[in-house]
Amino acid sequence: MNYCKTVGRDKDIGSRKPCYEYWYDVTIGNPDYHMFFQLYHQKVLRIGIYVYRPEDFARLESKKAEIEALYGAPFEWYTSRKKSVAKRILHSIDADVHNPELYTQHFDWLIAHFDKLRNALETADKK
Repeated sequence: MNYCKTVGRDKDIGSRKPCYEYWYDVTIGNPDYHMFFQLYHQKVLRIGIYVYRPEDFARLESKKAEIEALYGAPFEWYTSRKKSVAKRILHSIDADVHNPELYTQHFDWLIAHFDKLRNALETADKK
């Protein structure tokens, strides 16, 4: 979160206290979902949307093409367990997440994609 502070993002992305989990949730003012960052295993960096209810997921899914076009990349839409009420929508990249020399690059990627995703959701989900 220190990096977020140095780049002026301590009011949104860096507003929560960091923890020792492999994910970090970020609320974006929408009661239907929140965004998150995740280090998955040792070689995957992720940004995603955690959607609380099936009807909200269906609404976003109906706008899939628009959201992905606005975001600039495809998402993994169907990775959640079949019986799970909440659903995850993911964008993952291969990354050496434990290499300190790459931390700044990874933080910059997460921040840039957070902005793209939040803007895509705000634009597409208002319609």
